[in-house]
Amino acid sequence: MESKTMSPGEIAPTDASRELAFIAPAIIEVIEGARSVTQLGGLINEDVYQTLRRRAIEQATLRRERGLKPASYPKVTVTNIHQELQRPGLIDSIVLLRIKNRTRAMTVRLEHRIGRWLATAITVL
Repeated sequence: MESKTMSPGEIAPTDASRELAFIAPAIIEVIEGARSVTQLGGLINEDVYQTLRRRAIEQATLRRERGLKPASYPKVTVTNIHQELQRPGLIDSIVLLRIKNRTRAMTVRLEHRIGRWLATAITVL
């Protein structure tokens, strides 16, 4: 399946702060088992979807094996967002998140497709 990027003449936005401030905490919530990955369906591509799905299943299995209760929504605070426009319609970013008493970093690649940003690569460090 061919992916459609920007239409001829379309000008991609150069700032995705709002999208990153939403998607980064939501990804942590998926990994922790508090949110379904299907809720991010329109914001992530198929590869990211499958990776998050697999990671959430692994975490749920570990919690079950250890006798832990299902996760509740973790308190996740975005503390910093750094974005670099690689080319029109492509942003690489680093998002710093505060979760409990820990700071974590997440890299997110966003591609502007059909009028919206789509996460095409994510790494949680």
